[in-house]
Amino acid sequence: MVQVTRVTEDIFHFLVPSEKIANIFSVYLVREDGSALIEPGPAANTPGILEGLKQVGFDPAKLAYIIPTHIHLDHGGGAGLLAQKFPQTKVIVHPDGKRHMVDPSRLIASTRMAFGDNFEDTYGPILPIPESQVVVPQDGEAIALGKRQLRIVYSPGHASHHLSIHDSKSGSLFCGEALGVPVPGTQTPLPFAAPPGFDLEAYLASMEKLKALRPKLLLYSHGEVGRDPDSLIAAAQKNSRAFADMVLQALKAGEGEEQIVQRARELVSRLTGTLDERSMLNMTVAGYVFYFRKKGLA
Repeated sequence: MVQVTRVTEDIFHFLVPSEKIANIFSVYLVREDGSALIEPGPAANTPGILEGLKQVGFDPAKLAYIIPTHIHLDHGGGAGLLAQKFPQTKVIVHPDGKRHMVDPSRLIASTRMAFGDNFEDTYGPILPIPESQVVVPQDGEAIALGKRQLRIVYSPGHASHHLSIHDSKSGSLFCGEALGVPVPGTQTPLPFAAPPGFDLEAYLASMEKLKALRPKLLLYSHGEVGRDPDSLIAAAQKNSRAFADMVLQALKAGEGEEQIVQRARELVSRLTGTLDERSMLNMTVAGYVFYFRKKGLA
């Protein structure tokens, strides 16, 4: 059953469980005149989202916007199914992601490469969104939502098509994976890199850009609410650089990815006091390795 908590007076956090996926999916409802659903996650989330909306007494026919922070399967994969169910709703995406939401054929192909041919059995389908439902805002553009504005902030690095959303009313920042992913039970954010789109320089620059907004809350997509933004952003910056230093040093020493993943486990243990055996650690190492080789540094 979906767990619903109230973050602020009119922002609700849906924690959507999955028996098949070892991950945390955080979906947010900004309830206002012309409400917004932020981070729909994969299509498999849809029943849980509908249950959460029912729990808070919200009529989904009044939903104005669906906003994934980026088009990766675990963030925007379910946007097409929700758009199909609610044709009055607009889907807000970064310009680099628009064509893949309208025609997801290449997105589906890359998802099969990453998650296997049968990914739909676990995550649900990636469905196309009619172009008439897709909205592409400019960097810094404010989306009016009743008495508040949702400011769209381009925040590449994790992916070129990543954006974050800053809420003018509560000061909350829906940060996707631009500020790392907190390790469960520690609230320590670690970098999450995925080849081929990861760009370390852009990642760190986006962190500075989001820090300048002085958010009051960080609403993570794979974790709970961060209530000490300054410390969390500083930790995300520090840990991203620590991973970079470790991976680059290992590459220059001629080590392979398996050896570097073991070094990453040791680094995570030192940074967080716990072990992180999730597959994202392997992917993060692969993302850093791809980045450094693309830059000709290793």
